[in-house]
Amino acid sequence: MTKWIIITSLFIALGIFGFFYMQAMNDSSLADPDAAANVPAANEVTMVHSFNDGVHRYAGQLRLAHSCYSVTAETIGDPADHRIQHITLKVIDNIAKEGFCSQIITRYPFEVILDAPQDTTTTLEVNGAVVTTKIVEVAWQNPKAGGYLNPIERAGM
Repeated sequence: MTKWIIITSLFIALGIFGFFYMQAMNDSSLADPDAAANVPAANEVTMVHSFNDGVHRYAGQLRLAHSCYSVTAETIGDPADHRIQHITLKVIDNIAKEGFCSQIITRYPFEVILDAPQDTTTTLEVNGAVVTTKIVEVAWQNPKAGGYLNPIERAGM
């Protein structure tokens, strides 16, 4: 009896691994190294924005094809007009460095904080390409209003 259970389990496991292997072989980004370097095109990125005393906070999530990307965010001011800020995201595909990556769409959060006038306009760029954004205005969140305790500040009291 145990012989049949082992054989059946082996066939089921081989079927599951075969399915994942076929999916990996059909993935065009694995077959073409140049396609893996490109960031998948997103229709729109939603960012939340809050403003308080000359400080802007932008936060959002970037959806990418798998779980082996690294995302860094920074802001660059326009030298011609100080009211224009560019939020630049640098996305690096680490699939070649990682041993195993899940091939599901993964959300990567980002956040930038910048000092600028209230009427500042922003653009979002991902690896140099401008992406359309939807900005949702929210109230400013004070990190000290919740259960957050800064031991350095408490010691100075």
